[in-house]
Amino acid sequence: MAEEKFILQVITPLGVEVDAQVLEVEVPAADGEIGFLPKHIPYAGILGIGVMRYKLITGEEKRLVLRKGFCSFTKGKLMILADATRSNPATPEELAQQEILNTQMSAATDPAQWALLQSSLKEIEASQLL
Repeated sequence: MAEEKFILQVITPLGVEVDAQVLEVEVPAADGEIGFLPKHIPYAGILGIGVMRYKLITGEEKRLVLRKGFCSFTKGKLMILADATRSNPATPEELAQQEILNTQMSAATDPAQWALLQSSLKEIEASQLL
């Protein structure tokens, strides 16, 4: 018997980033992580910043950083609408920027500024997991 599979689509403002048949997917939800298998119940939710992990039907495992968005699972298809994605690890310049962001966050008094700094920092931290 063949393994069960489902379709994964990741779409950004730049176009379709992933369109593949997969066995499983883990995404960074706004309040943690959520995993999907072929017979998952219908689901809709908000995504946070973090690493999406997925396994292709070939068995190959892949990772992609998602930068916020929305996901929906229905009828054997997981659709992810993301603000942005990245598949390459953090550069040395970004790692240096991480230190600067940490310093700025500790000094930030405006909640909006702190949230913006935190968002940038999370993206760099997630790209280190690729």
